[in-house]
Amino acid sequence: MEKEVVSFDPDSDLELIPTAEKQSLESTETASAPTPTSDGELDSSGTGAPTPATPTKEVRFLVSSKHMILASPVFRAMLQHNNFKEGVALSKGAVVVPLPDDEPASWKIILEVIHHNTRNIPRQIDLQTMTNIAVLVDKYQLDDLLLFHAGIWVNKLKGCLPQRLDPDLFSWLCISWVFKLDIEFRHLTRIFIQFSSGDIKNDQNLPIPDRVLQSIETHRQNEIKQSLDVIDTFIERYQGPNSYCSTPWTPPHAPGVHDRHARFACDGTILGTLLKSAAEKGLYPLPKLPYQGLAFDEVTRGVEEFTIASLCRHKFDNNFAPLDVQDSHGVHEDLRSQTPLGSFPTKAHTRKGVSQAASCHWWAPFPYAFRAPGITSSGAGLDQHSVMVSMQVPHTTPRVASGTTRDYA
Repeated sequence: MEKEVVSFDPDSDLELIPTAEKQSLESTETASAPTPTSDGELDSSGTGAPTPATPTKEVRFLVSSKHMILASPVFRAMLQHNNFKEGVALSKGAVVVPLPDDEPASWKIILEVIHHNTRNIPRQIDLQTMTNIAVLVDKYQLDDLLLFHAGIWVNKLKGCLPQRLDPDLFSWLCISWVFKLDIEFRHLTRIFIQFSSGDIKNDQNLPIPDRVLQSIETHRQNEIKQSLDVIDTFIERYQGPNSYCSTPWTPPHAPGVHDRHARFACDGTILGTLLKSAAEKGLYPLPKLPYQGLAFDEVTRGVEEFTIASLCRHKFDNNFAPLDVQDSHGVHEDLRSQTPLGSFPTKAHTRKGVSQAASCHWWAPFPYAFRAPGITSSGAGLDQHSVMVSMQVPHTTPRVASGTTRDYA
């Protein structure tokens, strides 16, 4: 097997040997990438951390143990005390630490940062490498050290963040969580909430806490339930004994028409077309929790496409119809206004170093209000700080790396 030795310090006393092979971009694209299944669930197999393969070359990194101890609490615990064999070996001289699950190319970039080799630090990396780095940053608690460079790399990534269920969603979610990129995190969780239709599987075991995925699923169910509750409220209203049609049914051109019977028939027409429309869209009988196979986006689009009619519009010609008579007496408009938003206004979002043609359009996540730990109001994704509080994880102010800008048109 071919060997490569990379020295980061002429007085190195620590040798790192990562052996997991980096998965190529081509194999990533042709592998079983996470795509929406027939029932709308998102499978993450094929993205994120690469599947370890037989290495074609052994890479050894000669580094400074002092730099590693300062940079990583994990290495500090490993090397600074005598309760680990590596620490005992280091106290007697140099030590070799194998890293069988770590990918060498990503480690090399991290080590350039740790040893302050500024000229060798890339200004731009691809999404797969960024994901690999995020996995290592989480594993060795290097997020503070890599914060500045992570901001540059995220800003320089070509293309846009996903706008729907996409093979890159899990990678982006991992990156946004590890580096505490709150704006990106809101955007990505909003996509999961809006377009996923069931449990989200993190098959590649990326460092995304279960609490995040549970919060996404809880929020998805809450949004669907609110929408279905609105539909149910209107159905119960028009099934009741009260009359809601207020059109005067004794116009000059139709003498003898009885108001009560006509209004009863008008309410019945609205109820019938409402039930038929809901059934047509699979929303009646009302689906039950946990709404497996049903996406929030399907519900809101279904409500938007309801065909609700009243009898009044067809009984009057335009010369005599009261001005407040609508096709559905405003029922369809009320349904749409009371249903949680399924799609949001967009705003151009450009990053420094990315051309205008490649600019992303972002759903505006504001304003928002907390409803439960990790859950925000309609129209926004999850708030990262609130999720961390619910997990009892210390969290600082949401980060925007210094030296980088994020401009909003």
